[in-house]
Amino acid sequence: MRRLGAIAIVGVSLAGCALLTKDDPVEPKYFTPESGDGTLGPKRAAAGASSAATGLTLHLGRVGAGSYLKERIVHRDSDHELAFYENRRWTERPESYLQRALELTLFEERGVGRALTGAAPTLTADLIDFEEVRGPRPGVRLRVSFALHDDHVVIRERTFTVERWFADEPTGSSPGDRVASALGDALRGAVDEIADQVLADLAKTRDD
Repeated sequence: MRRLGAIAIVGVSLAGCALLTKDDPVEPKYFTPESGDGTLGPKRAAAGASSAATGLTLHLGRVGAGSYLKERIVHRDSDHELAFYENRRWTERPESYLQRALELTLFEERGVGRALTGAAPTLTADLIDFEEVRGPRPGVRLRVSFALHDDHVVIRERTFTVERWFADEPTGSSPGDRVASALGDALRGAVDEIADQVLADLAKTRDD
């Protein structure tokens, strides 16, 4: 009985120690690829683009993302391994950033008319990857697909990748800030490329 009592006391003591040394709750930090004014990278004036794009109209349809792309920031550790930061999160789901960037670039900066009804072509887009890349060559990567179509045919459909690699160790900012800024730059590059192709296709469709 004495031996059993001693074991019980030791067990209670160990349990108490475990409770006392339990890790503090994770306090997430929130990041956004957008700057303080809601833009990605330097904002261009829309005046010149508007005159060039006069007469072009477009429906912006569904803008989505991979089912695993949510608030938790993703990092890639190999070609086949993805993981999530527990304490680094986006302020919104990544597709929200893509949608706002498309709206800003197409309708405000490039001067395309936003169609709500009628026979204008429709643009849809999906963010497939939106991640930090870790390892010997650190950086960020995003992959996006888009389709421009009317009621009868797909005018253009494409999937492409944009990468930004870190040249040196971060200075003056946190690793999370560095990743958010680089993904913002990559997203801006992707949206500019989509806009270039969409405007060319819209102009061609109008002239035909």
